[in-house]
Amino acid sequence: MVDEEKVFLGLRTAEEAKRIYLLSYNDPRFFGGMTVMPFAEFKEKVLATKNNPELLAETAPSDKYRMF
Repeated sequence: MVDEEKVFLGLRTAEEAKRIYLLSYNDPRFFGGMTVMPFAEFKEKVLATKNNPELLAETAPSDKYRMF
């Protein structure tokens, strides 16, 4: 179950993002996975939801992203 999505910008590695995420929780089971993408693509996806809020319901990541 996902309560909200998290975004980490400006970090050097996915491992660093995961480490920082886990600092906020007392149980590593809260970490359900991670999608890594270039900022330009993230920005494009965010802006696309401005006039198409139904896109927010599409939470399944594409196979082209790395999942952790």
